[in-house]
Amino acid sequence: MLAAPSPRRADMLRSASRIVKEFGAEQSVALDEVNKNPGKVFLLHGVTGSGKTEVYLQAIAHVLEQGKGAIVLVPEI
Repeated sequence: MLAAPSPRRADMLRSASRIVKEFGAEQSVALDEVNKNPGKVFLLHGVTGSGKTEVYLQAIAHVLEQGKGAIVLVPEI
């Protein structure tokens, strides 16, 4: 059984994410677009270490703050 999403989880995700890396201008623009268009599909392109995962994590935190849920698929490398 999945636990209900909570704003506290969003806060924890944001805190953990900030430890990793601060956002750059391109990541901020991407996150704004994702957050402004709920339900739309986005695919971020970039080299390794360019901040794609950070954008996804922050977008998920935004969704959790609204009491909704999110699923993250992580590739096995």
